Amino acid sequence: MPGGWRRRRYARRRASDGCAVIYVCADQEGRDRVRTVGAAVGFGTESGWLRVELLATIKQQALAGYEENKASRMPPIEQSAA
Repeated sequence: MPGGWRRRRYARRRASDGCAVIYVCADQEGRDRVRTVGAAVGFGTESGWLRVELLATIKQQALAGYEENKASRMPPIEQSAA
C-alpha cells in the first residue's frame, strides 16, 4: 500500500495524543475490513482507540433517543381562537 507507513505513523501519533476514531459502516463486511485495517495501524477495538458501528445500529439508537426525548417533552400550548 503506497504511503501506508505514513498512515500508520500518523495514526500512532494521533493515538498517543489521546484521539480515538468512530467509524460507521453500512454492512458487516465493511465493519470487519475497518477493524482489520485499524488494528494494522495501531487502532484496536479492544484498546478503545477504535469504535466501529453498523449504520443500522446508529439509526436504531438515534430513533430510540428521539422517541425518549419526544415522550418527555411538554405538550404544545393550545392557541385560543380569537
